[in-house]
Amino acid sequence: MIEIRVIQPNEKIRIDPLDDAFSYGMAFFESMKIYKGRLYYWDKHWERISGSALELFGCNLSLNDKDKVLKSISDFHRINLSTDYILKLSLTYSNRKPLIYIYKRSNFKKPESVSLCLNFDYLINENSLIKGYKTHNYFENILLKKHAERKGFYDYIRLNTKGYLCETSSANCFFISGENIITPSVASGLLSGIIRQTILDEFNIQCKALKEDDIKSIDSAFITNISFPIMPVSSISGLSNKTKLNLNVKNPLIEEIKYSLKKIALSKSINFN
Repeated sequence: MIEIRVIQPNEKIRIDPLDDAFSYGMAFFESMKIYKGRLYYWDKHWERISGSALELFGCNLSLNDKDKVLKSISDFHRINLSTDYILKLSLTYSNRKPLIYIYKRSNFKKPESVSLCLNFDYLINENSLIKGYKTHNYFENILLKKHAERKGFYDYIRLNTKGYLCETSSANCFFISGENIITPSVASGLLSGIIRQTILDEFNIQCKALKEDDIKSIDSAFITNISFPIMPVSSISGLSNKTKLNLNVKNPLIEEIKYSLKKIALSKSINFN
């Protein structure tokens, strides 16, 4: 049976510094959107975190565990007055027992569009044992995001060791050329986000191995993250020929996906009101 610990805003908790989650980052997390009192994509989030627990911890979470966690989330929401925030789940596994923390953070400020830059220096290891898992090992991602911001960009587009495009430090990438939308495949080593997977399930989008040359003639691009969920890209810098791609942030295809995704998300939401 899973253990649940709810952390209320401004509450202080005690953490054992010898716990593997604290010492080594051996834990998984999910960031889930609460908007107007609705929890979005609960089933997909649970499927990912429970699948990760099984595959790497050998811990089989039951449907009863799922119901118990959802009940705790519902209770947490009713205690807190805010209706719009990011709900966080962190799953650890110590002493042969799964433990989930439930807590929240505020929404990030959302710009209208973002500028990105290719990064050839800090590569993603597509052969990593933890590729594709949303673990607590996010130190490198945070450092890269801050580094990109200091350079004047929203984020970097990271490549893998073979030179294929993967993702930014915090989002998945989609590129548009004419009527075609393409996105890097999971074989690149990327972490497939909930929004990325939903778009792939619902729209005709091609996943393929992408190199720098494959994006030099694109018209538009967007990135996805549960917080946005879709953000147009205004420009991409850092190409090897020193050019900068200025992109159309008002592409009708982006607007179409945005509109459709809102309806899909609503249909997959749980109303706590």
